[in-house]
Amino acid sequence: MGFFDILIHPRETMEQEKSKSSLNAAIKTFVIYYLIVGLLAGIGITILTAIGAGFLGPMVGAEFWFWRILINLGYLAIVIVPILAIIFGLICTMIGTGIYWLIAKAFGGTGTFTENYCLMSKLVWQLLVLGIVINLLGQIPILGAIITLLWLLYVIYLAVILISVANKISTIKALIVVLIPVIIAFILSIALLLALIATLISPQL
Repeated sequence: MGFFDILIHPRETMEQEKSKSSLNAAIKTFVIYYLIVGLLAGIGITILTAIGAGFLGPMVGAEFWFWRILINLGYLAIVIVPILAIIFGLICTMIGTGIYWLIAKAFGGTGTFTENYCLMSKLVWQLLVLGIVINLLGQIPILGAIITLLWLLYVIYLAVILISVANKISTIKALIVVLIPVIIAFILSIALLLALIATLISPQL
């Protein structure tokens, strides 16, 4: 499989890769992915900690022990963040895959969890690379917003194809499967926002 084949010919490429599904290979892919992302984030936090400590450290007295702890944790971020990224990354991807897999089953899907998880792992590097490019292009006034919107729609399209291929269901059913968690999350967000607003207003009534 060429690096961008899954983006250019998603359905054909996913059909081919589905037959090679390996849970261990998928987990290894995600571990490496989150290790790299975690390392980059950890390096960034460590650098910011060093800069912050250099400016503010001399001005902070011994009584601000909590600040000292934060500084030490900041220096350890290069080790802590990758570990946490791998742990929570694997948990989130497995839970997310499981949710979509179960919804697809409710719509007559016959795919396995492994097939869904493996196909998802085939997209992570391509989405990372193009995501960085799109993020840079997104800084262009007006055109950047259009590019970002088109990219978001294409990512949704890829998710629909993935669900369709992995679970052997129609494109329409796959679209419904993809949208159900999004709609539920949107409704819950609105409900939480309204509850927060009600909590803030009620003491004043």
